[in-house]
Amino acid sequence: MGAERAVRRLGIGMRVVGVLWVVFFAGAFVALATDSPLAHRDNGLGRFVAWGEDGHDYALMLSIIYVVWGVFTWRAARDPLAHRSFLDFTITANYAHIGLMLVLALVRHHEHAHLAGDVAAGFLPPILLSILWWPIRSRVPARL
Repeated sequence: MGAERAVRRLGIGMRVVGVLWVVFFAGAFVALATDSPLAHRDNGLGRFVAWGEDGHDYALMLSIIYVVWGVFTWRAARDPLAHRSFLDFTITANYAHIGLMLVLALVRHHEHAHLAGDVAAGFLPPILLSILWWPIRSRVPARL
């Protein structure tokens, strides 16, 4: 695949991830902020995405961070090669975040439902970005 085409595909992938994060986490933020039944642990969707007994405030904070992250991912997609550090951080931080969620879901019996919910879905963005970024990453000089 040509370099130009690979960069274009990376930009599209970044936009997809950015939009997904904004839509999902803005929805989560609204559901949490309005105490919607969708956000309750004992409800259908909440069983797969609500963590712990009282993580409401942390979920709000995490949701707003991911909304902002989604916006910046969208913006960085205009020129992906100029955002090497951002891409590296985004991929690494998301693998770390979802990896920890995986471990917690495995060792805490009351969190097993997350394996079929946000843990499974959470791996998709960094995997997509990795597939698109790593083959062309070596062509971009490292700089901070």
